Amino acid sequence: MYTATQSLFFESSILVTECWKVSYSCQFFLTLAPAPQCDGKHVVFGRIVEGLEILKRIGECLVQMYFLLISTSWEEWAILVEQL
Repeated sequence: MYTATQSLFFESSILVTECWKVSYSCQFFLTLAPAPQCDGKHVVFGRIVEGLEILKRIGECLVQMYFLLISTSWEEWAILVEQL
């Protein structure tokens, strides 16, 4: 049972944020770790019950891509893209 002192944003939460003031749209997020900083700001409406390991692998790939992006020059990126 949920109490006011507990966070609803745990690993595998599915949440939605409002962006109405800016773009009249919303964004959906999947959490890979507890996210108590989201309490009171966003709405949890579901939880991933199967396939969490796939979500974690996607997250790992995104982190690796981010570090590759910030540590690679544009010339190196051009070579990597050509190789695809």
